[in-house]
Amino acid sequence: MYGVDEHYLMVNIASEPMDLLWKNMGGTRGLYIFRRIFLYLIGLFIIFFVSTPTAFLSSLKYIDGLGIFEFQWTENLPFG
Repeated sequence: MYGVDEHYLMVNIASEPMDLLWKNMGGTRGLYIFRRIFLYLIGLFIIFFVSTPTAFLSSLKYIDGLGIFEFQWTENLPFG
């Protein structure tokens, strides 16, 4: 193979958790709380905005008597 350099990955065994100085890991308690709240809100956002439209459309399709919410045309769309 032309133009390919050989690279090596140096890997060491991780230290035991008792050997780490956890106080030196960085960040304050306020930053820790902010990270937890931020990740919690992102999780709620994902759950709410992904599951709610799915449940809503499923309910509409169930009570639809005229066939307005039939989405069979989506089966022929290219995956792309």
